[in-house]
Amino acid sequence: MYNGTANLDTAMEHFQNGRNFQRQGLLEEAAQQFLRVIKLDEHSASAYFNMGAICFQRHQYEEAIGYYKAGLKLAPQNVSAHADLGKTYEMLAEWDEALYHLNKALDLHPTHEAAQRRKRRILEEKPKYEILREQVKSAIVSSKRQTFRKSLVEEFSLSEAIPTSDNINAAVIERFVVKFSEGVSEEVRKPICCLLERIYIELGSEFDYYPQQNIKVFVLHTLPKESPQFLLPQWAVGQYDGSITIVWRAQEKPDLTFLYVVLQHEYVHLLVNLLTNGKCPMWLNEGLARYHSRGLLDSDKKILLQAVKQNRYIPLKHLEYNFSYLNKERVRLAYIESCSIVEFMMKTYGMKKIKQLLHSLGMDKSFNESLMCSQGQTLRFLRKLRTRGQACGMNSPKELETQWLMWVMDCYK
Repeated sequence: MYNGTANLDTAMEHFQNGRNFQRQGLLEEAAQQFLRVIKLDEHSASAYFNMGAICFQRHQYEEAIGYYKAGLKLAPQNVSAHADLGKTYEMLAEWDEALYHLNKALDLHPTHEAAQRRKRRILEEKPKYEILREQVKSAIVSSKRQTFRKSLVEEFSLSEAIPTSDNINAAVIERFVVKFSEGVSEEVRKPICCLLERIYIELGSEFDYYPQQNIKVFVLHTLPKESPQFLLPQWAVGQYDGSITIVWRAQEKPDLTFLYVVLQHEYVHLLVNLLTNGKCPMWLNEGLARYHSRGLLDSDKKILLQAVKQNRYIPLKHLEYNFSYLNKERVRLAYIESCSIVEFMMKTYGMKKIKQLLHSLGMDKSFNESLMCSQGQTLRFLRKLRTRGQACGMNSPKELETQWLMWVMDCYK
């Protein structure tokens, strides 16, 4: 006999459990609870919306869209769901759909801050990604190679160990050994290799460095729950730790533009780590990667300017190693700061000085000494200048930070 009241009571209990797990960051446990709610009460729009939020946090954007849409069928006037669905479409570079739902949210709530902010960001981001999309098309069309050696492009199971250099052909073309996990469609395999070719040439030219060793690239369909080989945090879509690992989840109509940005970002990490022998400060490493892949939006600059004005910015000395001790909001600020400092260095001193800085770090010089050497100045000369109280350029993290803060106040206003 069906007992609707009992089912609803049980569903509510599971819903509360799900929310508790969600607050603790236990996404798998939370998802199990919300799925039970949906099974018991298919009219629970909130359960669908929470599942959408969980899928978004896991970077499962297509699944998130499905849950948000199911919830909106039950609660079509939910402002936050429209705003969140717009953000999800943005992650897939589906701009028109994103703007549709953000406009829907603003129709229902004209002063909704998140929807307003996301709409402004998309209107700025869209033309930039359109340019990148054309670059992606060009890279694929202009690729001289029509086929790839089996030794270059291989499929491996996530249950297998990562292939070692012993079973990789030494005559790998263009220095890349690309491994695809099961589930990565044939439709994206060749384009990914084409993009890597373009990145090798373009970023090699920018950094004046072309690695001669084989570069391993692992493209995963999904992040394995328990695997000692792949240590990406759940929020990451890419990582460099001696090899490049990318999580590329299947899409019905795959857009390679975002993947191109991620590959650029991780390849810069590779170059920086090789040039500095792994001795680059985190802020400089992340800043260079962000600067050369996507840069900052006006919305990012506004966030930073406000933080500087309110003295809430993060000092460079706290960004030397990693950002893991920061909360989500501060992590975002750390990445924005890192990119902004690199932008300042590029516009003030140029890429040539930054390359000299990286090479000095690779020669086991301290960061202070490397900064000085990048200016073409000796330690003895700089000490004399300091003794006389004269300015001597980008010669210590503190001096660099002071100059950068003044630049932010002037250029981001």
